[in-house]
Amino acid sequence: ANLLTIAILSQLSIPALAGCGRVETTVGKLKSINAETKTIVIDVGGKEESLKLTPMTKGTDKLTSLEGRKVKALSIHGKLIEIGK
Repeated sequence: ANLLTIAILSQLSIPALAGCGRVETTVGKLKSINAETKTIVIDVGGKEESLKLTPMTKGTDKLTSLEGRKVKALSIHGKLIEIGK
């Protein structure tokens, strides 16, 4: 029973250590949208951060109206989950 408990606990802790599923928040100016590569670039205090759009990304319907404006983007492993003001 103790070995089973240890095995289960060790499996649960592996994703936490790897940072899997950790949502990153990026706040900055939406600098560019590249429809060809399906990426956006956000300027965060002079540093450019590129994020990949996916079919599951929320807020893409307003994306062109947000270009040049301050935005808040949520992403996991560089893949954009949601973008908005």
